[in-house]
Amino acid sequence: MPPQTGKKTVLIVDEELEMQVFLSTLLESAGFTPVVAGSGAEGLETAERIRPALIILDATLPMQGGAVMFRKLKCHKDLCAIPVVLLSSVDWHAYHHFQKIQDTQADAAPAEPEAFLNKPPEAAELLAIVSELAGGAAAG
Repeated sequence: MPPQTGKKTVLIVDEELEMQVFLSTLLESAGFTPVVAGSGAEGLETAERIRPALIILDATLPMQGGAVMFRKLKCHKDLCAIPVVLLSSVDWHAYHHFQKIQDTQADAAPAEPEAFLNKPPEAAELLAIVSELAGGAAAG
């Protein structure tokens, strides 16, 4: 678990090192405590352990890792209320169509992310969304 610094924790789940560094640096400079996971499985385990204020998730992790993790988060009784910002190199309509097909096959209700941004995200836009959804960097 991250040290108790009075800052809200944001979990970043992305396999790309450059994106991990960009997001971590951006969040840390804005007063958040970033925690990084490189896969959907690692991200889910980390979310269960640290209970972040928000999750930034690469929707297109390899082997459907992002889509699978998102579905598991939204179906998990203890994690479903954590806001999720999906990042993707594909547009919203393509991702949403894929998710609806997956949800139909899994016999699950379609889940919607709290925000969806194309990669790479604009720093100011991402910070505004993170601050709104996580309630700012201060603990509370």
